[in-house]
Amino acid sequence: RTRQSLQQLAQQQQRMREQLERSAEMLRRAALEGQMQTLADRGNELAQQQRSMADSAGARPPSRDQAQQMQQQSQDLARQARQLAERLQQAQAEAGTERMQRAADQAQQAANAMQDAAQQQQGQQGQQGQRAAQAAERAADAMQGAARDLSQAREQQVGEWKAELTNALDRSVQEMMQLAREQDQLAQQARENNSAPGLRGQQSALQQGVQTTIGRTAGLRAGLPVTVAGMSIDRQCASGLMAIATAAKQ
Repeated sequence: RTRQSLQQLAQQQQRMREQLERSAEMLRRAALEGQMQTLADRGNELAQQQRSMADSAGARPPSRDQAQQMQQQSQDLARQARQLAERLQQAQAEAGTERMQRAADQAQQAANAMQDAAQQQQGQQGQQGQRAAQAAERAADAMQGAARDLSQAREQQVGEWKAELTNALDRSVQEMMQLAREQDQLAQQARENNSAPGLRGQQSALQQGVQTTIGRTAGLRAGLPVTVAGMSIDRQCASGLMAIATAAKQ
């Protein structure tokens, strides 16, 4: 009896670890997706500001402080994109990693162009203003490309996660269909000869398989990643209240 209690305790601890892993995985993916969207929005905003600076630079070149501030913001975006690319790579999110690295390179090109704009003499017309406008225009083009790559990185990565979930769900459905066919076969055998040797064992094993598959399928349909284990509870009669209590604690 003590051994059985220890086994049950170990199973409960394992389920708790799996639930913690499930929560952590969901939070990691949500955080990565949110950061990709934030950087894409910031890239579009910077591109608009640099485009506006380019449009007005011909008549009035931007001040050195304005250009340097824009340069620093572009460099910050490039740095954040590189850091996010590393996090995606560590999470084995290959679909978004390459695009994120390209976005970082584009943002750095925008920062270099804004550095050129900052080097133009403040307050002079003509050639200096044209050079500043051209530099700001290059920065805007590069930053727009960075924003586009950031947006595509998010779309591709989310698409990969969805495809992963869909494939796992398809496999789970196929497993359930196979288990249903096996149930029909066992039911037929039981009708023909209920005392057949090994029938009880087969029924018990099949019931456990059905319970496991249902738990995994429910998790997948809920949008959980495939790395999350499924859990099902089979409590009957009055002990069904234990199942409700267990679910309430999760």
